[in-house]
Amino acid sequence: MEFKSRLDEPVARWEDNISYYVVYLVGEGRAPSTIRSTISALKYQLLLDGEDLDLNYFLLNIMIKACENEKLMKGQYTLRLPLNEDLLVRTIHAIELLNRDWFSKIMLTAIFVLAYYGLFRIGELVESVHEVRFDGMNVNERSGSCKVMLLSAKNHPRNRGLLVTNIQNKAENALNVGKAVMHYFNLRPKTGPNVPFFITQKKKPVSKDMVRYWLRSALNSLGIRQHQYCTHSFRIGRATDLRKRGWTTARIMQEGRWKSNAVRTYLR
Repeated sequence: MEFKSRLDEPVARWEDNISYYVVYLVGEGRAPSTIRSTISALKYQLLLDGEDLDLNYFLLNIMIKACENEKLMKGQYTLRLPLNEDLLVRTIHAIELLNRDWFSKIMLTAIFVLAYYGLFRIGELVESVHEVRFDGMNVNERSGSCKVMLLSAKNHPRNRGLLVTNIQNKAENALNVGKAVMHYFNLRPKTGPNVPFFITQKKKPVSKDMVRYWLRSALNSLGIRQHQYCTHSFRIGRATDLRKRGWTTARIMQEGRWKSNAVRTYLR
């Protein structure tokens, strides 16, 4: 495994390789906890391959913190802009034009709409230990509502019971949560109950990278700087829209299942 510098020349030391990789991950908008987990997974994989990676985690943490502070000094997280309701509609329409696969269009629409209106972290919907399972989804197409039961979430450990979120939006267009999720459900391959709800036609779990790819492809087709957005933009966008509608911070925190004042950094 070899990382390269911007000049496309091999970097001599592992410390430099990891430094470049951390900068790359920060540039992709990955959270500090995600970066640390990624580096730990890399170290473990190298150990399995018979190589040893001597990491200085103290310096690594300083480096990640410095990158985050640089964003704060600029006054905003430029790579985590909010995706509001209007942009959500335009993004879904763009995917309908870009993606030729009918199943994929329906699946992505359901994920995007659910992520936005449910204030979900994308890891609560796809590719993580928190992701919603098939038996955790209850849809009422008539009322346009969707009840999601998570076994766990970022601030809700598995041993604390079920986390129940009821999402509702009665719009008569593509943003109707119940209709969007039910449309996907009717096309979804048949599986057992204890599997991820969002799967591909080949019954493979949907990845975060797939969601990120189509989000940024759609934004790029709209002439929007796609690298300023990430999968967390759905959650940020919904919180921002609710604030504009007069919701208090406390009510938004309750709706989005925030346990700390981190939500204040999202309200634009």
